[in-house]
Amino acid sequence: MFSQNVEPPTISWRFTFVAAGENRHQGAELSVFGSPSENMRLIAGVSYLSAKQNDTGTVALDGNRVIGIPKLQSNVNLEYDVAALSGLTLTGDIIHTGARYADAANTLKVDGYTTLDIGARYRTMLAGQDVTLKGVVTNVTGEDYWQSVGGLPGYGYLNAGEPTALKVSATFDF
Repeated sequence: MFSQNVEPPTISWRFTFVAAGENRHQGAELSVFGSPSENMRLIAGVSYLSAKQNDTGTVALDGNRVIGIPKLQSNVNLEYDVAALSGLTLTGDIIHTGARYADAANTLKVDGYTTLDIGARYRTMLAGQDVTLKGVVTNVTGEDYWQSVGGLPGYGYLNAGEPTALKVSATFDF
């Protein structure tokens, strides 16, 4: 009988990350804020962004949208002081993020989403200390969405958005 020891073939992988090209972000943003009434405050904004890949070294990628950057984002934040109960403020936030690409080739598109958060805060005194009690329900409508999209060119990742949640806190000033 004949036996021979044979070494298994070895495979070596070598990856080199090279930053090539540039991402050009051009756009416009509009923000407004103020008090429509004595007991109400508003902050709102909208942005339009053209984010393109340039000089990437791959002709097929040049001119494509940058991973994770939506064309449109907007938000509205409203606060209302309840006159009948001094120290109580109701809050609301609407946040919209447009569709984004999850890969440099722009073949994997992630839908846009809109979330609604509602809450309240109550400022009072406890044992001679200023206290602020806060509560907020995030993502009231139960929107399923991808909160962040990103990664190396061509190799993206997705992070799931937060489900509906109740968050409470207390802040003590001393």
